[in-house]
Amino acid sequence: MLSVSSTNSLKGLNAANNKKLSAVISSILADGLGIEEDRYYIIFNCPGGGENCGFNGDTFEGKI
Repeated sequence: MLSVSSTNSLKGLNAANNKKLSAVISSILADGLGIEEDRYYIIFNCPGGGENCGFNGDTFEGKI
């Protein structure tokens, strides 16, 4: 069985940060939960400038 994890951020996701996050998440899953690195995928999502993320009756557009 494979698992999929989704990581979302309004800012800061890019190739360099995603590699760092992948390494940290992989370490936590392997060391903390005993899940082998080839048993899951990590998907990084950035909804852009905030227009695609709603909160408190509004969106984050122009606020981040």
